[in-house]
Amino acid sequence: MRELAPGVWVHEGAQAEPDADNLGDVANIGFVIGGDCVAVIDGGASLAVGRALRAALRTRTALPVCHRIATHMHPDHVLGLAAFDGTGPQQRDPTMVGHARLAAALGQRSTGYRAAMQREIGAAGASPEPPRPGRTVDPQAPLLLALGEQTLHLQAHPPAHTDNDLSVWLPAAGVLWTGDLLFHQRVPALDGRLRGWQAWTGAQRARDCGVDGPHAAGGPQGAAASPHWIVPGHGPVLRHDGRPDSPWCTALGAQAVYLDGLAQTVRSALDAGLSLGDLLRREGAEGAPSAKDTSAQGGSGQDRPARPATGTGGPGPAQASGAVGWALYALYHRRNLSAAWAELEWE
Repeated sequence: MRELAPGVWVHEGAQAEPDADNLGDVANIGFVIGGDCVAVIDGGASLAVGRALRAALRTRTALPVCHRIATHMHPDHVLGLAAFDGTGPQQRDPTMVGHARLAAALGQRSTGYRAAMQREIGAAGASPEPPRPGRTVDPQAPLLLALGEQTLHLQAHPPAHTDNDLSVWLPAAGVLWTGDLLFHQRVPALDGRLRGWQAWTGAQRARDCGVDGPHAAGGPQGAAASPHWIVPGHGPVLRHDGRPDSPWCTALGAQAVYLDGLAQTVRSALDAGLSLGDLLRREGAEGAPSAKDTSAQGGSGQDRPARPATGTGGPGPAQASGAVGWALYALYHRRNLSAAWAELEWE
């Protein structure tokens, strides 16, 4: 565990898919200790990871856990939160807090997620149904959680990485917990809305990095001021010192280039009259999807209205951003192309 500011503890997960060796310890998770109680932010992909986080918490405080916060519905963030049952005041279950759309997303996918994690991890990957939110956050109504000495500002976002992304801002500590709205040194995984994710990334760059562009006015940002520490959903924690070349700005820039290139690649393929299969073959991205890819996304390219052929497109998002060197590129790039195609083919 790493303490970023007094009472703000983070554990960085491996840049890998869940397996029997890492037991699902593949996402950034942690907790915030206040004067009255504790808030846990994400719990890993298994009860084993959640229990390890609970043990780490108990070496640092005996305070009850008031809240367990899910930044979104993906299994590597939410399944381990069940390990905190009974850790609340009077040994009650802590309140689960998430996006207004989290409960519906878990209802649709949690059975498949649990089966996938047990298949990938083995017996240690077995987990109960993840807790459902007792408090929810709407994009138009941020939620403040007071822990005593620490206040968490929870912002729900329009569809981006998923349709239920939630960020956590700690103004007193200067820490922004982005969840999977930011991937660092790992290829982003699109499971929501590409244009929304471009908008969120552009808004952060406009506020903190002095970069103006077509996505600079992108809705709720999550932090009311520039953060000093940023906890991405995956990858090393980032620092921001106010300079446009800070690690935070560099990571945002790399993600923006990848997402913008993804949109450009798909639009160029559509304009050229290619099918999705043609695009995947051209990109050399026909590997098997990951365990998170539980439902097919993307159209056939056969029933959409014809678009004028304007060329075959420039360099793909991988070449433009250097993403080929990012962790898990071979698993997720294909899925990203398919998801972007499904979104953009009818625009």
